[in-house]
Amino acid sequence: MTTSEKKQLAAAACKVRMGVIKGTHAAKAGHPGGSLSAADLFAYLYFRELRVDPANPHWEDRDRFVLSKGHTAPGLYAALALRGFFPEEDLLTLRHIGSHLQGHPNMNLTPGVDMSTGSLGQGISAAAGMALAAKYQGRQCRCMPCWVMVRFRRASTQERSAIFRELFDTGFYKRFQDQVKERAASLRKSYEEIQRSMRQYADGILCDENSVCYDEVRRIREQKKNVLVSAGEILELLERIIQEDEEHYRDTRKELEACSQRTEHWNRELGRVSEQRRTRERLEQVRQELERDKEQMEQLRQQLEQAQEKHPELERLEKETAAESQRLEEYRQLGAQEQHLKRLRLEQEHLEQEVQTGKQRLEALQQRQEKLREEAETLQNAELRLEQVRVQKQQIRNDYNEWNQILRLCREESRGRTVLEEAQENYKAALAEYQRKNVSFTLIYQTYLDAQAGLLARDLKDGTPCPVCGSCSHPAPAQLGDDTVTREQVEQARAEMEQASKTVSDRSGDARGAGERLQELQKNIRQQCEEKGISLPEKDPEEYLEQQMERQKEQAAAVQKKELEAQQQVKRKGLLAQELEETAKNREQESRDLQEKEKSLGACSAERKTRQDQWEQAKERLPYQDLAQAEAYPERERRKKKLLSQEIQQAQKQYDECQRGKEQKEHLARELAEQLNRTKRHRKLQRWEKCPGSRHRNRKTSWRKCWRNSIRYRRPGPSGRTTVIPVFRTTAGSGRPCSGKGKLPEVWNRNWRP
Repeated sequence: MTTSEKKQLAAAACKVRMGVIKGTHAAKAGHPGGSLSAADLFAYLYFRELRVDPANPHWEDRDRFVLSKGHTAPGLYAALALRGFFPEEDLLTLRHIGSHLQGHPNMNLTPGVDMSTGSLGQGISAAAGMALAAKYQGRQCRCMPCWVMVRFRRASTQERSAIFRELFDTGFYKRFQDQVKERAASLRKSYEEIQRSMRQYADGILCDENSVCYDEVRRIREQKKNVLVSAGEILELLERIIQEDEEHYRDTRKELEACSQRTEHWNRELGRVSEQRRTRERLEQVRQELERDKEQMEQLRQQLEQAQEKHPELERLEKETAAESQRLEEYRQLGAQEQHLKRLRLEQEHLEQEVQTGKQRLEALQQRQEKLREEAETLQNAELRLEQVRVQKQQIRNDYNEWNQILRLCREESRGRTVLEEAQENYKAALAEYQRKNVSFTLIYQTYLDAQAGLLARDLKDGTPCPVCGSCSHPAPAQLGDDTVTREQVEQARAEMEQASKTVSDRSGDARGAGERLQELQKNIRQQCEEKGISLPEKDPEEYLEQQMERQKEQAAAVQKKELEAQQQVKRKGLLAQELEETAKNREQESRDLQEKEKSLGACSAERKTRQDQWEQAKERLPYQDLAQAEAYPERERRKKKLLSQEIQQAQKQYDECQRGKEQKEHLARELAEQLNRTKRHRKLQRWEKCPGSRHRNRKTSWRKCWRNSIRYRRPGPSGRTTVIPVFRTTAGSGRPCSGKGKLPEVWNRNWRP
């Protein structure tokens, strides 16, 4: 995951948290703590991991997410709104009546919610069922239960790593780490195995005691086992040993090549002898076959003479076949007439069937026409019924509107009563506040006056006239109290009292206006009820009006159904008129077709009768019943003629083939005899040229003597059997194989024995 992608997911998680706060604040309830803690998981799942389509929430191949911790639904709602499943303004309706966002997820109301949850642990079984169903259906979707949140909060550090590996699909890196560890262990083990192999290989080096490298090999073997021998040292020693073995191999190979040349020579000689033997056997076989062929040719010659005696019978059959063939044309014409009669019969039967079918169709069209007329008579007044239903529908609609208007006035009257009560309560509260302010002002003002009297009485003296009453005696002068009230306090109390008085006047006007509006609404309701003749109950008039409107709706539905039926009847009436017209046209056409078919049937019947008479007259003139019987006799004669011709040809062919085979075998016998003579001459010449001894080389008698004095040497073969090879005796009389000069080859000293 890149840095940019991480920043985008962090921003999405922040927006999810803002949505959680907005929803829970608007609802004044919920679980914001759990929702805020799971915001990162919601953001990662819905903006990176899950395959979902906000335009198609019920997509069959989507990934399923089951929130087992259902009280964190505000976080899920915020993620869904941010993903585009519904507007973000709907988050402010969380836990409100009528909202699709309730305290726990509801799959029936909220788009994007795959399972209704609430009880902790419930989502695990639901997600398992979804996954099993997807597996059986072959869908490539995933089901993720949110029980991992609870597991994550309660898990240890190692367990949290496993949970994150499961959520974010990081198991690949864990598997890669394990593979690296396994590879390192394997390499370490291989290194140790190589060390052990080096020690074992140093002990397993073999070398001859006569070799120059034997001392060094023994030194390596005598070293301690725990000391690692240098690989370079071992390789250098092996190279010297290999070089020494290669030199010995080259010497041995030269000896083997010399031996192979001698073996090849004797193999050629053996092949020539074998070929001569096969040629002699083949010659003898060919001569025997020639004797058998002579006997067979005599038999075939006799068979050929017997077959040639049947030529007169063959000529007689040819003449009779030609005479019978001339009569076949009449039988062919008779057959053609019979085929034409069959076609006429089939055509007559077909026309009879069509006439019968036409009558049935004409009768069916007539019945159909009568049925359509009866149905049209029943639908004659369909337009009038439709108009009546429409008038009734309009009347019900008007009544519904009137009831709805009265209901709306009743609801306004109810709201006006509530407003009036609120205005009266406000007036009472304002009046009480005014009375309290008035009492407070009176007390403050009286205290202020008392204070002013005390101030005046403080300066009074006996015999001095009072500035208020003018009396010179002051038996009970006013006393100045402890609580003094200033003029500003008096003015403030007066202003508050006046403000309270104004408020009382305003509240009184509001209550008066609300009362007047309420009286006006009640007057309108009574007037409309009197006009319509409606008597409203004093208790729950709105419920009564709603019931009446529901009945009006039911009546409107029934009338709507009648209107549809009437419309269908009117439409059916028009279709019946068209169908009647079309049926009448079809009936006329069927009637005309039936008349034409009846005429064709009469003509076909007359022609068939005429043709039948002609066919019977021609049949009486001919000796055979039909063409098959007429062709049977010439066919039998032709088969006899064919058999005779084949017999003669087969006898001639066999005789010719036997003659050619005899000539080929005689030619082959001459060639084999000549080849055998050439082979014998070549063999004698070869033996004469290879005879040892210079003084006997050009004399035939000396060659024969040298051959008689030869001996035979034995050599064990590869399979254990002994091969006997004739070898000429040398002039020195050593009794060993001769190479032309009386010397024994070096390689034969060990491998050959007398």
